[in-house]
Amino acid sequence: MDDEQILRARQVAVAASAWLHEPADFEAYRRFAIATAAWATYRQPALIDQPADDVAAHIRYAARQALSMMDDAAVLLATTVAEAAAAWLRPGADSASYERLITAVAAWDDYCTPQLNELPAEELLDQLGEGTTAPVPLADAVSEVTAHLRTPPPAIS
Repeated sequence: MDDEQILRARQVAVAASAWLHEPADFEAYRRFAIATAAWATYRQPALIDQPADDVAAHIRYAARQALSMMDDAAVLLATTVAEAAAAWLRPGADSASYERLITAVAAWDDYCTPQLNELPAEELLDQLGEGTTAPVPLADAVSEVTAHLRTPPPAIS
């Protein structure tokens, strides 16, 4: 699979994810359908359709930029979404192809959504107890700060 095909598959995956998160958004569906058609056409090009050199150069540049952020697992997931989308948008598609699309997009979303690592509560409590001073009641801290604010500033000579 070449870089341009991977870039087009990524565009399909992102568009499919956006549309499935907001199914009533016509613009998201339009982008999804256009990206899928472009990907399917690229996979099976007509012999008379050859891109102009400047267009091909721009696509190769965009592919290099996008692929620097994608690893092999992301490439595989994006391709799976693109294949499922092409199968579902093909005339005569059945509900099983839609289910494959939903499953592929869910896997893409799970992979691309950042996961925050939760710190165990024991580590947080250990860090809080490492101070050299004893805890101070909030009322004492407030009265100390208030007294400091009420003292007049030193005279400037």
